[in-house]
Amino acid sequence: MKKYVGINTSFGHNVLENFDEYEFRTNMSLFDYDAVILSTYFVTSNYKYETTNSYEKTPRKYQGIIVLDEDDSFNIIREFQCMKKQLQDMLEIGKNIFVILEKNEKRYIYNGEKAVSGSGKNATRTSYVQEIDENGFLPVDVKLESLLGEVTQVVAKDEYRDFYDSIRDLYLYQQIIKEPNGETDVVIPGTSNAVAMHMKYGKGNIVFIPRPYEEEEYIDDSDAKEKPLYFLKQILELDEKLNSRSQYSELPNWAKNIMLFDEKKYVEKNEAIDKKIEKLIEEKNKNSKVLNEISEYKQLLTGTGSSLENIVRKVLLELDFQLEEVEANRTDIIGKYKEISVVFEIKGLTKSAGERNAAQLEKWISEYHVETGIKPKGVLLVNAFRNKPLRERTELVFPKQMLDYSISREHCLISTVQFLCLFIECKKNKKNKDKIIKEFLNTIGVYSKYDEENMLF
Repeated sequence: MKKYVGINTSFGHNVLENFDEYEFRTNMSLFDYDAVILSTYFVTSNYKYETTNSYEKTPRKYQGIIVLDEDDSFNIIREFQCMKKQLQDMLEIGKNIFVILEKNEKRYIYNGEKAVSGSGKNATRTSYVQEIDENGFLPVDVKLESLLGEVTQVVAKDEYRDFYDSIRDLYLYQQIIKEPNGETDVVIPGTSNAVAMHMKYGKGNIVFIPRPYEEEEYIDDSDAKEKPLYFLKQILELDEKLNSRSQYSELPNWAKNIMLFDEKKYVEKNEAIDKKIEKLIEEKNKNSKVLNEISEYKQLLTGTGSSLENIVRKVLLELDFQLEEVEANRTDIIGKYKEISVVFEIKGLTKSAGERNAAQLEKWISEYHVETGIKPKGVLLVNAFRNKPLRERTELVFPKQMLDYSISREHCLISTVQFLCLFIECKKNKKNKDKIIKEFLNTIGVYSKYDEENMLF
């Protein structure tokens, strides 16, 4: 029976009889195994950082990046080189490496260089640091960038397509491959950014895979237990297929040019089909890009936090609002529509809005008034009951008990559902856009248009 090892993975001990798991800093030889599954998940966090003083555990940072202590500054270089060499040697002899692309972190390390300035008691000793390649343990150079998302398009062929089709609903991407130097398998639609690729190295293959869902991201406990195991088994099945294919010797180029029987006809037919596929993929990518752009607006109905704030900013800019830079921990959005200054408080909630949300808005209004001398319009924009389908959001977004407070302060209270409808109407009815927006900004209390029975979608 073939033996597999997971390095820095979290499929769980003893999930399969022939699968072992170890931490990244293991001294186990990888050559005892037939293939390696390696996760990049916070590899650098396995190394100790230097603290600002002996009493606190606050990490020392240089240019915003954590600095490792002197011992682990040298350990990380040595261990990265050891891991890289083992993986390269395994690939050379025909074993496969599967790299699960997860978030890692940059680190600075001491490089051994020191300088002394001054003399005697006034002498100052400086130890120099340098940034380390956080993915320097990988057997090939690959340019990765942290980015989280779920919408992908499989462009792989043969056994790789079978693999990604089998795990289609079990992964998201946490890293993208910039300028992929292998064969791309999965991309972000409408872009050249790969989230999965493979490449030949020696007699083996190195396969870069998006990360599987984590336990808390599954719907129930049963899925959380069974689906990661299924994901692992699909990797092992792909390894078997790759090994099976490599058993057949590759024909030299001169032999490929010999045409037997009706081979030429089928080669030409395949070439014609490939051209059609390329054209269809290009057309689909363009279509997917438009669909993704449209889908972004649905964050108004589902989002919370920064995702909701970002789509509100996008909509306001498209409505010709001028937006100001906002300090951290201050009001969500400050903008201006023609002569009207506006302060927005934006909330994504699993329940209705409350007076505390209106009080927070009033705080931002007061601060803006004090700083600028201008009394802005206050808008409380709320995505209430965001976990429910629209037709099940039957309760009031703005309960009656908060209305007196908001009306007395001339707040406009509007749901994100209404805000999306307002945006749609402005796009459809450009001649009346100015009138629609000013009607919205002149509202005191609950905005009355586009109720449940008059939504525009």
